[in-house]
Amino acid sequence: MFDFLKNSLIVKIILALIAICFMFFGVNGWTLRVANNYIVEIGHTKITDFDMKSYLQRNHQTQDDKNMQEAYKDLQKRAYFIEGAKKLGMLVSSKRIREMISAEPAFYSYNGQFDAEKYHRFIDQTYHSEALFEDELRNNMMSQLISFYLTKNHVISDFQLMQYLSIYETEKTWRTVVFPVEKYLTKVSYTEAQLRQFYQEHMKAYRQEQAIQYEYLLLTPKWMMTKVPLKEEEIRNYFDNNHADSPKRMVSHIAFAFPDGVQTDEVTKASIFQQAFAILKKVEAAPEDFEIFASKYSQDKSTAQFGGSLGLLEKNGQYQKALEEAAFNTPPGKIYPQLVVTDDGYHIIKVDAKIDGKDYAEDKPGIAYLLRFNKAKSVMAELRDKLSEAAFRESKDLHKISRQELGNDIVKKSEGWVSKQEAFLKGVPVEVIESLFDPLSLSNHVNSDVINVGNNDWIVRVTAVRPARTPPLDEIRDKVIADYKLQQATQMALSDAQNALSQLQQGKMLPLTWSAVQTLSVDEARNRLPPGEFNQFLLARPLTGPVYYLIKRASPVIVAVLSQKLDQPSEDKIKFIFGKANESIGHKNEVAMLSYLYRKINRKMGSVQLDSY
Repeated sequence: MFDFLKNSLIVKIILALIAICFMFFGVNGWTLRVANNYIVEIGHTKITDFDMKSYLQRNHQTQDDKNMQEAYKDLQKRAYFIEGAKKLGMLVSSKRIREMISAEPAFYSYNGQFDAEKYHRFIDQTYHSEALFEDELRNNMMSQLISFYLTKNHVISDFQLMQYLSIYETEKTWRTVVFPVEKYLTKVSYTEAQLRQFYQEHMKAYRQEQAIQYEYLLLTPKWMMTKVPLKEEEIRNYFDNNHADSPKRMVSHIAFAFPDGVQTDEVTKASIFQQAFAILKKVEAAPEDFEIFASKYSQDKSTAQFGGSLGLLEKNGQYQKALEEAAFNTPPGKIYPQLVVTDDGYHIIKVDAKIDGKDYAEDKPGIAYLLRFNKAKSVMAELRDKLSEAAFRESKDLHKISRQELGNDIVKKSEGWVSKQEAFLKGVPVEVIESLFDPLSLSNHVNSDVINVGNNDWIVRVTAVRPARTPPLDEIRDKVIADYKLQQATQMALSDAQNALSQLQQGKMLPLTWSAVQTLSVDEARNRLPPGEFNQFLLARPLTGPVYYLIKRASPVIVAVLSQKLDQPSEDKIKFIFGKANESIGHKNEVAMLSYLYRKINRKMGSVQLDSY
């Protein structure tokens, strides 16, 4: 019955995880486990503080709310499976446990024999009791055993397979009709009383957080590059000493990450693509502001603070092929005309300079760029102390500092009032925001010290402070009117859409402006539609006539699924579907079993609160 567990890897993993836990938590952590302090007791299985910490540690996770909730959920599932296995008689004998321990290579000596001393040393260093270790091993085996039988040990009939195919592998024809909210805006009227009532009911939405106006000196390598001298011989020396090297590109990027890497679903990827593509168009319109775009939008925070700079890039496999190809097929100073997709996400690529190491005349601009960039960083580092002293000396005059120390007045002002959240959304570095909203800055309006963020240096000064408040109606009247009209128009559109849907479902014909008929497979729909809309599309099965349903978007949409058909899939496709159906049925079995066990097994909360983490 336990053949699938014979591989020593199972035990090896358990042993390794246990060892890791004690390496980090030690004996003190163990005392938590054996004490009566626990979070929840399911049957006779307790989930303790130690269990939670161990789970997060072995999964390399931090103790934030999301991770704690996931750990708690997984540990509860394990506990129910352990208790369920006991109820179903799926017990693991002490003899079987000893056999597995005896077969574990981790406890073998160099001569290939079981080393009792090595085993007992492991026990002394971790569990301090053979019985406790064997109990833990037994619990893990029982949990895995019942999970295996629920998810793998079942037979799929031809009927079940065809049922799965008829739902998930069909092609459907459909059309839509939109009820545009904009068309209802002109129908909305209001009285002063209605407007004031709306304002009173939504005052929280109009509350303005504390906001400031500020001025700032931002010193970047790009600006400093124009001020540093560079001799011809310096460029020549670099070329002579490096011309034999492989071709290089100085590259910057703006990254839009896939939240789950290669496992990110296609719908999410499509959404990220749209966001990234919109930024690409902005960058193409103003390539000189690439650094600003990178600091504001790039999700690669390690490079965003450097204007997105990846430094010198060689075609050596250090970066993914798509990124290297884009870099080496883009002229210096230009933006690659497409989004570059890698396993990590989408990238906007800019080539700052090229150095091929073949022809001096061709390489000269790229070498000059590189040398000036490096010189600029050195000059800025040397200048930092002088700027810091000046910021303290001229505590309320950034303009004077800029003219005296830089020879130019490069001080800029914020655009209007800026709250802490708005500053963050505008891409202002966190270090700068913290300085701006420091109580001393808010009260005294003095210069900050030099704030170094990557390659950039900031000095900031708050010039005005607006306390948190809710503006009076007269001050924001236009916005309140627009919000009221939008709310009423949305309700009108939704009401008309719901009435139309009801009539269509009764078989009535209505004079609606339908879109052209489209054909879409379930696979395609899964990649194109948001999860909620996909589920509606999936469940719409027009067996005897059109099926209608409503999508509550900004403007409501009625969808009519007109027909569906199932093409005869290939043998490979059937095998794939069989696996998916198997997985689906296994998941349903698991959910059903957990639901049953939840009702049948006693559950008692302990003295440790989950929200205390």
